[in-house]
Amino acid sequence: MSKNERIVPKGLAQKWLIQASHYEIHPKAEKTLRERARDLKGDVTTSELDRLLKPWT
Repeated sequence: MSKNERIVPKGLAQKWLIQASHYEIHPKAEKTLRERARDLKGDVTTSELDRLLKPWT
């Protein structure tokens, strides 16, 4: 974990993913942001959350 990285609690990460899902329009998304929010197992780092918020990855 890098110096500027932080831990994001699971509930907050899920909330952000669900809020972002309202604006999701990418047709090649492998999983929707709502599915990614539901599948979270625990807390995530800021870099993991950034990766989750890019639905085409």
